[in-house]
Amino acid sequence: MKEVERRKTRTNNIYEVANELGIEAARQLIMDETKSVIERQGISVNEKHLKLIADLMTADGSVLGVTRTGIIKQKGSIIARAAFETPIKHFIAATLSGEKDNLASVIENVIINQPVPIGTGLPGLLVKIGKKPEF
Repeated sequence: MKEVERRKTRTNNIYEVANELGIEAARQLIMDETKSVIERQGISVNEKHLKLIADLMTADGSVLGVTRTGIIKQKGSIIARAAFETPIKHFIAATLSGEKDNLASVIENVIINQPVPIGTGLPGLLVKIGKKPEF
């Protein structure tokens, strides 16, 4: 169309950008649009946080939403998926498929009130039983 000025035309359709220009362009658009929305609210956010969200949304080469069918669906932990939305659905599906949760990350351990496997919660204590220490 000759009426459209190509250099001034812009879209905010992330899926269209991903299809036409690639996932990196979509990642950049996610950061730009998120920053624009946040700044219009008068809020200041470190750009690293926006990059983290954009990286998470585009990590597998396609655009995923921050929804129960997007990023959350990728979580390997049953409890982490259930913590986001629709917990009963996630617990039933995991039970029917025989899925197990190894409680390897922070969120699961916080939910069930166990030490988190980072920092001081990481080391374990191994004790040899059967032999008395000699002094």
